[in-house]
Amino acid sequence: KDTPSFRTTMDSEKVHINSRLKYLPLTGIWGHFNKKAAANGALNLGQGNPSYKVPDYIKRCKHEAIDEDHNQACDSRGHPKLRKTLANHYSPALGRELDGDNVVVGVGATNVLACSFLGIMEPDDEVICFDPTFDIYQPQVAMVHGKINFVAFDPPSTDNNWKWTVNYDRLEAAFTDKTRVIIINTPHNPTGKVFNRDELTKIAEIVKKFPRVFVFTDEVYSNILYDKTEHIMMAGIDGMFERTLTVNSASKIFSVTGWKVGWGIGPAELCHAVHAASQFNTFSLNVPAQVALEKIFAEADKPYEGEENYYLAQRGYYQKNKERVIEILKKSGLNIKIIEPQGSFFLTLYVKDIEVPEKYKTDESGAAVPHDVAVSEYFTVEKKVTMLPYTPFLKTCDAPYFLRVALCKTVEEIEELANRLPAQ
Repeated sequence: KDTPSFRTTMDSEKVHINSRLKYLPLTGIWGHFNKKAAANGALNLGQGNPSYKVPDYIKRCKHEAIDEDHNQACDSRGHPKLRKTLANHYSPALGRELDGDNVVVGVGATNVLACSFLGIMEPDDEVICFDPTFDIYQPQVAMVHGKINFVAFDPPSTDNNWKWTVNYDRLEAAFTDKTRVIIINTPHNPTGKVFNRDELTKIAEIVKKFPRVFVFTDEVYSNILYDKTEHIMMAGIDGMFERTLTVNSASKIFSVTGWKVGWGIGPAELCHAVHAASQFNTFSLNVPAQVALEKIFAEADKPYEGEENYYLAQRGYYQKNKERVIEILKKSGLNIKIIEPQGSFFLTLYVKDIEVPEKYKTDESGAAVPHDVAVSEYFTVEKKVTMLPYTPFLKTCDAPYFLRVALCKTVEEIEELANRLPAQ
């Protein structure tokens, strides 16, 4: 559903790109609207990249790791110290004693997921993914000759109290004898949905009917939660640990998206399958960052900025940003519906009732664009605020009326939003 405005072909007469890749977007929606925001001097609330400073203790730990000369390649499964730290970190939440064999480290969550598909999928195997969906899953499945089946959420409306909800009949119907993986992204990007225990239990009951199916959970926003929402791990649901790879990363937990250290937590056999691919893909990765993370996890449990620990302080920061953005939007007079997130970097706006000037309803070629894209273009150019349209996240879900708003910004940027969208 990428519109011509931000689709990029990657084929040429000289270099014929692999057929599984050549029609996938190269720069995509992020590149398009980042350029558009810069060209129009817009406040960019589209991309989920933290713009605030990384805490000093996190940077100090990285410097210490380098000074201690942790600068050479290590065990390709991940540095032993980090794997032990991660095993200890996740053991209480999962109610079982984990060790280093239950951990595999990769170049960010993206790489861990890619190697997970490489590790267990055969050509023509199928993957189930909820829709809207983050954009990395489909290309990764394509690269292993797999097929992805999208299962649309029921979008927010007055019928479901303005929440993204799972249709379990639709979900079960998507399973076939070729299904190998179901991906669950919680907290979810772009919707901000957090799957609760009842939802995960119902999904687990369906998965258990299909013995060859594994669950890959993308939980990178697990610490970004709002209004006392609880994060539940699928791996902690009865009977699901042996079927689940839990993927997370330092990028979101510690706001270091440039470090690119991610990990998978799961049964030893599944972690071994991921490593079977990663050892011939990236081998070792950013050893100073791995060693630093061992120190950072220890420091994060200590009191921080008036809170019991770093994690609570981080949640408090995002809670304040969310509340302030909602306050600004409510006072702006825009004809929108605010859909509050339960977790993640993002809140959602329902913009179907926004009237858009005709010039934003088509792209450069004259082709009509979805309403959310038109609204985003309009806001970027005339309101000087960029919010990302949902259309590039949609595959089968008919919901081109939503914008994603990033909350991972400085207090100063949030206040600038009030200047760009003044109270009416």
